[in-house]
Amino acid sequence: MSGQENDEWDQKILQGEIIPENSYDYQIWTEYYQEFKDLVQQLVFRKWGFVPSQFNLFKIFTSIFLHGSLLHLLGNMLFLWLAGANLEGDLGEKVYTIFYFASGYAASFFHYLVNTGSDVPCVGASGAIAGLMGAFMIRFYLTKIKFFYFIWLIRPLWGNLRVPAYVCLPLWFIDQLLSAKSGDIGIAFWAHIGGFVVGACMIVIMQAAEMLPPMDPKGDEDEDFYNASQKIVQELRDKEQVISHATIRDLPALLAIVRVEPENTEALLALARIQYQSGAQDDSAVSYNTVLTHMLAAQKNEQVSLIYGEIKNRSLFKMLTRENILRLIPFFENLKEYKDAVRLAVLYIMKFPDDPSRPKMIYKAYLIYKDHLHDTLRASKAAMLLKKEYPHLIKPSVTTK
Repeated sequence: MSGQENDEWDQKILQGEIIPENSYDYQIWTEYYQEFKDLVQQLVFRKWGFVPSQFNLFKIFTSIFLHGSLLHLLGNMLFLWLAGANLEGDLGEKVYTIFYFASGYAASFFHYLVNTGSDVPCVGASGAIAGLMGAFMIRFYLTKIKFFYFIWLIRPLWGNLRVPAYVCLPLWFIDQLLSAKSGDIGIAFWAHIGGFVVGACMIVIMQAAEMLPPMDPKGDEDEDFYNASQKIVQELRDKEQVISHATIRDLPALLAIVRVEPENTEALLALARIQYQSGAQDDSAVSYNTVLTHMLAAQKNEQVSLIYGEIKNRSLFKMLTRENILRLIPFFENLKEYKDAVRLAVLYIMKFPDDPSRPKMIYKAYLIYKDHLHDTLRASKAAMLLKKEYPHLIKPSVTTK
């Protein structure tokens, strides 16, 4: 018996059509029924899931994080990883997050339109993920998705099959449409359909408005990506002009140049700046650290100071690598820029609490505060920290006679 039929019988009983209203049985039944309703309202899915008959924008948000089972969660996370990995790098973290939740809301709204009076909670991230799949189909339509197959005919056959996104994702969409017409089997197919359509439409609009850099539709999975990068570099008429006047639209060209010429510091620096502008701060930090490593090795002091200044101003300071921090401390000490040197030492102490060089860095901070910055308060704090954490390294004082 479906949920709708159950509700119809409940209404008939409440109206006295099954059990007479003035009977003792009716009174007992209504008490149990109300108790049952109260208990149902306390269920997690009922409290935080999206119920179409009780439209609530906040519960659309919370429903995206709920799943009906572990298998449901793992399946969604697999598709999130498959579709989301390339898109997050393409859109940037902030835009990607907004895109994800916008797809989730659109999916829930489609489900609401088809099931307006439904009292059944809807949970899961599949609507939002379907939006990512729609965007992936448009953005990376040539990307080949690997499938495992197993066929038992005369003997078992199995292997891997690579199918372009423009083939397998539309087939998935058609399957959702056919399944949606087959009836209610506990899956919100219209949420999948709505999320997929809205995700594809949003990415088309963003591309038309030139809000996104041009991308290779094969994505990063292409086995000949290095050869493709070489071809792009060869086709650039004026590589130096691209590097010196790079914009977000030149991001693919910069990636190609760095791929072919990994020690091209000018291209690396331009790439770091463009990645930061596009919102990909983690990628930007990696590029900044790479170019900083090259500049320190080449002893290009002026460029090192310039790049370090950009890293500080762009709030990427805490993303400096261990090796770069260790090289920058003596660099700034030689330049007598002790404030930067001690700031880096403190960063090292905080960022690498279990590193073998930690006591040396605490002592280094102590010396800089005491001898160069004449900050007795911070110097004493550094000395106390060293004594507290590494008492075995402090030799006891002895008075001789």
